[in-house]
Amino acid sequence: MVPWPQPSPADRRLGQAIDANRRRLQIRWLADGQAEITTYSWIGVVRFDKHELHIVPKACGGNLGVLQMLDYASGLDAVRELDAVRHLAGAGAHLRDLVCHLLTRQSDAILRRGPNREYVTREDTLPAVRGRLLADRQLLRRFGQLDKLECRYDEYETDTLDNQVLAAGLSLAARTASAPTVRVHARRVATDFADLCDPTCLDPTAAATLLHYTRQNAHYRHAHYWSLLLLHGGAVEDLYRAGAGRAPVFLLDMNRLFEDFVTRLVIDAMAGTDVRVRPQARNTSVLIDESTGRPYGTVIPDLILTRGTRRLVIDVKYKLYDERNIDPSDLYQAFLYTQAFSHADTSPQLPTAVLVYPGDTGSGDRVLIRSSNGRPAARVRTTAIDLHAIMPALRDPNARIRLNETIRATLTSDTLSDVNV
Repeated sequence: MVPWPQPSPADRRLGQAIDANRRRLQIRWLADGQAEITTYSWIGVVRFDKHELHIVPKACGGNLGVLQMLDYASGLDAVRELDAVRHLAGAGAHLRDLVCHLLTRQSDAILRRGPNREYVTREDTLPAVRGRLLADRQLLRRFGQLDKLECRYDEYETDTLDNQVLAAGLSLAARTASAPTVRVHARRVATDFADLCDPTCLDPTAAATLLHYTRQNAHYRHAHYWSLLLLHGGAVEDLYRAGAGRAPVFLLDMNRLFEDFVTRLVIDAMAGTDVRVRPQARNTSVLIDESTGRPYGTVIPDLILTRGTRRLVIDVKYKLYDERNIDPSDLYQAFLYTQAFSHADTSPQLPTAVLVYPGDTGSGDRVLIRSSNGRPAARVRTTAIDLHAIMPALRDPNARIRLNETIRATLTSDTLSDVNV
């Protein structure tokens, strides 16, 4: 409960927009001048007319921990090099300001190196031929006229998609950053990029699918990531972002982020072993409409670990299962995975699924699923990932070796117990 007398109509519209499609943040304004705020798995910043809500996760060490998770899950591995980020986080800067700072620094470095230029095809009406004369268009539009010629030509310029993505993100950072040092720096760099290109018509969702990297623009990759993280619009779950209106919202889905973080953690831990890791393996052969023989739905386990004919399914949940029992829906889902993906008929081990959640490191509950006659059918085992301990280990090579050994031993202790690691 927080004091919130007389919320404005804009506040009410924003609250409804945030909670429109999925449970991200729920606000109930009460008659006594109070507001009841319910948070779920989304974290970040929401700016209302007279209030600014900061939702900070406890499970991963605050905003800096979230930034490190984003950095590691995306494969950038750049945050550890920026001590200024830690100083900002220590001074109380929120997550959006930290992302704005990273975007601004890396965009500034691109300017110092020299922005990329590309040949861009233009079509225009010119007094003299430039490039290629469009004869068919000239005949249709300007028959008999020689003072104006329809031409198509290539211009070597900086108004490219690479620069437009950064210009759009920097413009947003310059408007929304709260920390004065971040805002001033973002405004200066945004002005420089605005002179290079026009991002007015940029669609961030489409841009994310069109970007590709070569030797010429590989140095843009990190800055693009932070820019697209800031830009709002499109599907709110894309790139962990949500937005509304003039970007008063910066929310990240911790469910998706934790899933991606654990996925890379497991892939790195299993590197060099004979365990194959398959993330997000879509399967349409598990659920079948018996009357038609067609797929009834798609099953997408978070991770499947395979060694030979043995499989272990890992389900990743951003839920505090240190403090409560496993939700029945998660148990049902895990049981489906054990029956669909384990080879119980050819393996002496009981089909097992592992449910990974944030918490104190180590194994938690072991739930045995039995048939009505008492025969064991499957097992669901929970294991916690201590994000507070993992973050420093990711930056220490020796600690990283020990971390990988722990992850391998923990995840493969049942179905894949004889894995050669």
